[in-house]
Amino acid sequence: MRSAAVASAIAVTILLLFGTAAWFALHFVPIDFSYGVETDFVEVPTSDAELQKWLQGQPGVWKAWVERQRVEPRWRILVTIGMTQNGWRDPPFPDLAGKCAELGYRGQQRPFQDQPR
Repeated sequence: MRSAAVASAIAVTILLLFGTAAWFALHFVPIDFSYGVETDFVEVPTSDAELQKWLQGQPGVWKAWVERQRVEPRWRILVTIGMTQNGWRDPPFPDLAGKCAELGYRGQQRPFQDQPR
């Protein structure tokens, strides 16, 4: 009887240690992620420099590229972001649609979505 209680206590202690380690890793261990998203607009500003500058200033973002392609009659905006987040994806991904609207990108055809590979 006593050995079963000791074994149970050891098992619970091990589970608690693993759970604590997993929680710690998800919250505090930084992970680098790479995102590539795109969408189409009817109208775009003359330059994407302001969007790229804003992206590079967002929490967790260490690199950002903004490209455009003419896809008649629209413009396809391609955004590549390298950012560091924890396991809960914090800090969150920047609000691209909101900032694009603020910077003069008009007539968004669909939400930003993953770029096809």
